[in-house]
Amino acid sequence: FGNLLNGFADVKNQKKSNVYTQYRIGSISKMFTAVMILQLIEEKKLQLNTPLNVFYPTLKNSSTITIEHLLNHRSGIQNITADTSYTSYHTTPKTEKELIQIFEQYSSDFEPGTRYSYSNTNYILLSFILERLTQSTYAEQLLKRICAKATLADTKVGTQIQVINNECYSYDFEDNQ
Repeated sequence: FGNLLNGFADVKNQKKSNVYTQYRIGSISKMFTAVMILQLIEEKKLQLNTPLNVFYPTLKNSSTITIEHLLNHRSGIQNITADTSYTSYHTTPKTEKELIQIFEQYSSDFEPGTRYSYSNTNYILLSFILERLTQSTYAEQLLKRICAKATLADTKVGTQIQVINNECYSYDFEDNQ
């Protein structure tokens, strides 16, 4: 929130935000992912009750975790951002294979469908499933399935932040700052 409160796209260099400044949307992207997965269900390329083991049989409980469980944060799969080692690699790009190897090490937090627990891991898996079923990237699917239809000209998958391109750095709000 700090950048919004101060009105800066780049606090260090005192670069002010303006009406055209682009901001990271973070977890709001889960809505986009959910919409695209539901579009695949409408297209009969996937079902809510499709088990995860169709795509990732090596993940714990994958035969009882469904697409619906992933969408509703009811899979029991550990949240990647709760992984104690996450901060040691979160800024380093990872391939699907590398992330799946990380996810294979996770124990289940609970039996699928029995509880709710927010999990970024669920949506990473849904993104991979989207790419696999469409044979194209998440970024391409976002543009085709959502941005073009809703005329969201400045909405895109983020890459490294470029303030020179009127993108805003992300900041954390801390008391008294």
